[in-house]
Amino acid sequence: MSATTTTSADFNLSDYDSTDAKLTALTNELLAVKQENAELRDRVAELEETVEEHESNHETHGKNLAKTNARVAKLEEAGEQSPNESESPAGELYRPETPLEEVCAAPDTIANESLTANQQRARSFAADVTNYTKSVPAGRAIKSSELRRVLTAIEGKHVHTQTTDRVMKILDDLGKDGVKIRKGQDGERVVVFTDAIAERLKQTNGVVIGTRDQPPGQV
Repeated sequence: MSATTTTSADFNLSDYDSTDAKLTALTNELLAVKQENAELRDRVAELEETVEEHESNHETHGKNLAKTNARVAKLEEAGEQSPNESESPAGELYRPETPLEEVCAAPDTIANESLTANQQRARSFAADVTNYTKSVPAGRAIKSSELRRVLTAIEGKHVHTQTTDRVMKILDDLGKDGVKIRKGQDGERVVVFTDAIAERLKQTNGVVIGTRDQPPGQV
């Protein structure tokens, strides 16, 4: 409402001498109050829409976070429960010991439906970790800058540093004791895989997961 509009607090009929002047002033006052009420209703409607939008966004973010946490919890639980038996292409039996191995061995259809984008990036990298990393005394290692280049090559588009950091954390979390993040002599962060988990991850290519009491392929 403009600054020149007369408000109810300022209006006083005794300020006007003639009856016509009072009627005119009263009419103008009523119109001003009507306009003010209309503006207030519009403002309230705008605020209600804003609140509804924020509530909707909050609900959506909450559901997405809950789904992500549930997925990670299931993967971690799978790694802590009795080990699964998996059959490699060569027919040898091996047991995934970490959620990261379970993720890499899962069928692509299941992974695409249940994993976040960064979890899928971690899966793609870990499944071929021996080819992407260098041999070091502690096992196999890759610098964060090198990991970013690998992820960029895998996706065919630029991957940001923040995305690389999130992928590193996922590898560290799901890899349990088999994966650690350390700082190199140059201060750059490095992801280090033990030789044992690197070898087991290599075996996940093409395997079919199954428990002792359950035939492979059933989940």
